[in-house]
Formats: sequence, structure tokens, C-alpha cells
Amino acid sequence: MLVRTQMDVGATKTIYRKAEVITFCSATLSREMMEINPANLTFCPYKIFVYSTIDQPDITHIGHDTFPDGEMKKVEAFLDQIVKDAIGQD
Repeated sequence: MLVRTQMDVGATKTIYRKAEVITFCSATLSREMMEINPANLTFCPYKIFVYSTIDQPDITHIGHDTFPDGEMKKVEAFLDQIVKDAIGQD
């Protein structure tokens, strides 16, 4: 999207070499969070991001959303484990 709209907004800098945000929901975990607090709907879908920049193409950044204290910390731990598994870190 940033490359596609670059000329429209008068931008000249390309930021990312490659970038992706993966979105998904866990039916079980999402239901648990929303039964505790229906407002937790606002946090779904969950997001994990992966990107490298033009300025540092050899560094890949991977991470996930963080959440406020409370029940959503369980989701944060779930996302953290997915990221750790993806990079081979336990």
C-alpha cells in the first residue's frame, strides 16, 4: 500500500524492503477473552508482523501486538510463543 500510494502523497522514500502483517483469531482463546469482557472484541483479529527495511535489509523484525494488563495478557503470551516458535527460540 505504501509503495502504491507513494506518488499520490508526494513521498520519495521507500521504507520497507518487505513487510507483512498476519492477522488471525483463535476461536477458543477469543471466545474466552470476550466472555470475560465483551469489549475485548476490539483486539481481534490478533496481529503478528514481519518486516525488513530498505536501510537495514539484513535485519528482519518480527513481533506482535501488546495488550493492557488483565485477561488479554494471556493472548499476548500466546502470540509471544508463536513468534518464538517461528524464530526457533524457546
